[in-house]
Amino acid sequence: MKQSSTIISVIVAAVVLLSAFAIGLYIRKVRQQRRTVESVTASRAVTELKTKQAEITTKPAREGRRSSRSLPPEQRAQLREQIENIRQRWASMSEAERKEFRAKMLEIFDAQRREAGSRFRGRPPQEGARFREELMQTKKRWKDMSEEERQEYRDKMRERSNAIRQGND
Repeated sequence: MKQSSTIISVIVAAVVLLSAFAIGLYIRKVRQQRRTVESVTASRAVTELKTKQAEITTKPAREGRRSSRSLPPEQRAQLREQIENIRQRWASMSEAERKEFRAKMLEIFDAQRREAGSRFRGRPPQEGARFREELMQTKKRWKDMSEEERQEYRDKMRERSNAIRQGND
């Protein structure tokens, strides 16, 4: 009788230990999944932020054109409606019609690019040389710059870039 109660005690202890081990593994798995989801969410947020920032800084500001944020609500609603109409037309287009539409859009964007390029042609070469020299000096001391100095330089370049795009330099 004593031997059977010992065996039962060992089996119960083993079952308790194994269940505790299994619960620990399950908790670890859940925590890792949460970390993965949080890191993916954080990386998506960072990526979206960088994308938005890149769109803001790389989109040329055309004269007479305002961003949709600066439009009054009525015009913003009209713009959304126009975009939705274009999307619906796109969905109902045949492949040939889509090719024509793409070609038309390429012509429009090429014309805008040519127009933007013409703004840079009349500039004196000294202006470009001065800018390149400043850029090279900044590159050399970039590692020694504080984060604030780097951010100031980035902001300065963004302002300069936007001014050039708008023709306000």
